[in-house]
Amino acid sequence: MNKKSQLSLKNKLTLIKAIIRLAVLYASTAWGHAADTSIHRIQAMENKLLRMALDAPWFVRNAQIYRDLEWKPFRQALKEKAEATYRRAEEHPYEELRKFVNYDVEATSARIKRPRHQLAQVQ
Repeated sequence: MNKKSQLSLKNKLTLIKAIIRLAVLYASTAWGHAADTSIHRIQAMENKLLRMALDAPWFVRNAQIYRDLEWKPFRQALKEKAEATYRRAEEHPYEELRKFVNYDVEATSARIKRPRHQLAQVQ
């Protein structure tokens, strides 16, 4: 996906969505424990890929690229995916799985590092 690529913009974005983003979002609940720098690095990689796909110059803001492509930033997509996973687990027919995810996020202290609590900290 460089400047001389013969792929259309639609195909480039499909590649980014289908391969890279899905691979990273696959374990979205585990990202609750990731450091901010790790999430920031992945966001930067995704920004670079989008810039390469669009052939956007350096002065175009990432927010403008997201808006034009109707693309969600990585942090937002990560949070939505993890919330959907927890929602599905809460409605699961097996009681053991429901017990695992059913706890109050606000009731846990800052010292307890549970995935859903950490996910609530992501902005």
